[in-house]
Amino acid sequence: MFRKRLTSILLASALVFTQTSPVMADTRDQIASARAEKSEAESDLAATSNLIDTMQSEQNELQSYLDDLNTQLTDLSASLEDLNSQITVKKTEIEITKASVERAKLEEQSQYNDMKTRIKYMYENGNADVFVSLLETKDITEFLTRAHNISEMTSYDRERLEDYKKAKEVVIKQETELEEEQQSLESLKGEQEATKAEVQNLADTTGAQIAEYTSKIGEEEMIASNLQAKIDEQEERLEALQERLEAEEEAEREEQRRAAEAAALAVQRAAEQAAAEAAAAQAQAEAEAAQAQAEAEAAQAQAQAEAAAQAAEEAAIAQAEAEAQAQAQAEAAAAEAEAAAAEAQAQAQAAAEAAAAEAAAAQAAAEQAAAQAAAEQAAAEAAAA
Repeated sequence: MFRKRLTSILLASALVFTQTSPVMADTRDQIASARAEKSEAESDLAATSNLIDTMQSEQNELQSYLDDLNTQLTDLSASLEDLNSQITVKKTEIEITKASVERAKLEEQSQYNDMKTRIKYMYENGNADVFVSLLETKDITEFLTRAHNISEMTSYDRERLEDYKKAKEVVIKQETELEEEQQSLESLKGEQEATKAEVQNLADTTGAQIAEYTSKIGEEEMIASNLQAKIDEQEERLEALQERLEAEEEAEREEQRRAAEAAALAVQRAAEQAAAEAAAAQAQAEAEAAQAQAEAEAAQAQAQAEAAAQAAEEAAIAQAEAEAQAQAQAEAAAAEAEAAAAEAQAQAQAAAEAAAAEAAAAQAAAEQAAAQAAAEQAAAEAAAA
């Protein structure tokens, strides 16, 4: 009976210790869900961050390329300004050279006209004046001098005319060279303007790509910000759920502690009751043994009295036999009484020992249940920590 009660108490205690609160199970499910959502958001955030880093790297490369293009544009603009200055200078030089050409032409024409006038004069008036001039000389020296002067004048006119022609040709050549240089500068300017337009187009395209990257990076950063906000939200939710779970676990541990105390108290009471029942059984066994002893002694006395009476009634001749027989019967009765008393005492002793053993087992079970409850409580506290 005691063992059945003890088994029932232990089973009830084990059920209390192993049963999980539905509220706590729901909290743990919510924690698992929050952790899964946080993990997914962290994974998405990592992927978004990698994408942002990649786009920023590509944008930086484009920005470096754009800086190079802008440097080229600056250099080309400076070069074009220099070319424009050179072209302006060349135009000015060409204008000056053209003016020089015009002057050379005019001087050549003037010299040519003067020379024609002198030649015409000489042909129209004949050579008389020349001869007269020569004949009017007083000596040969003056004659030779005038002849030389006339020859020198004619040679001078021809040389001057030739010089003017050469000067004109030089100036015309300079003008041609300057015009060729201007044309070369204009051609180089056109090439550089085409290059500048091409570089400007590349710069505009690159700038548009950078702007597009900036827009995309902004969008991804917004996504990353939303993901981070979601992660922060899940972290706050996890903290709140963890605090709630700890409170629920603490409440459950308190409930289990109370249940363990109640179980230990029930086991202790059961043990005390078993001990009391064992003591009562032992006392009853002792009383029954004493009663059996008294009955045995009474039976022995009665047997002796009956033997004595029978012996008195029998003949004297049979007195010895009767006495012997009575003695034998008395001894047998005494032996039976003693055996009955011994058996009763042994049964009482066995019952007392069984009751004591059951009480000890109940005490051990109570201690084991208390130790198990303490161990499970310690394990629950360790798991919670």
